[in-house]
Amino acid sequence: MIEKNHIVPVIDFYNEIAREYDQRLTEDDMRVRKIVGEVFRQYVPKGNVLDFGSGTGLDLYWLLKHEYRVYSLEPSVSMRTIAKNKSYSIRIKDLFFLEENIDVNNWTENYLPCEEKMDGVLANFAVLNCIKDMTVFFERISLICENECLLIACILDARPHLWVKRYGIKNFIRGILRERITINNSYNGMVHKAYIHSLRRMRISFRHYFNFISYDPIEGSDFTLLILKKK
Repeated sequence: MIEKNHIVPVIDFYNEIAREYDQRLTEDDMRVRKIVGEVFRQYVPKGNVLDFGSGTGLDLYWLLKHEYRVYSLEPSVSMRTIAKNKSYSIRIKDLFFLEENIDVNNWTENYLPCEEKMDGVLANFAVLNCIKDMTVFFERISLICENECLLIACILDARPHLWVKRYGIKNFIRGILRERITINNSYNGMVHKAYIHSLRRMRISFRHYFNFISYDPIEGSDFTLLILKKK
């Protein structure tokens, strides 16, 4: 039996929720994903794309339809298995599932999950909110990027007035004092922490590796689109 509200590593959480993940998405979630796809295609017209934290493969269809060469990276084995099963019904000539050396924290110039460099990196639907140390992330992800590669991330909107409204002034102040606001995602007695990254802190984290392009909240949702270009 899983202990109630038992905090687990994020990979264990998504291994557990994988079979129900797609069914739990709302119409508004799918609307947000569609917007992300439209913006990504505008900024990245062609080339190699890393679908970072690709989950159950919800973005694979439109990525392949647009004729990108897609590299899918998903640490959760259960989520990745579902994505693989979906791929059997779509064109897979330009689809590659990365399964070795997929922990971004371990990447070096000479130790990456594939030989190709990316023209675009997609981190959809709060993937980056599962990562605590964003400075390490931006340093390591930059190693797999071509010069001027676009990184487009759909992240939880961290504007202060929204978090005060959702979680109350006390919780917001507590997060500020700890220099990090966190929330808990729960499923079947399991909990994993999500980290709310303010734009100010993100700028500090990516400043040596990426140039800032934009930070645009997605209307009617809890998400915003962060767009960066590799230096």
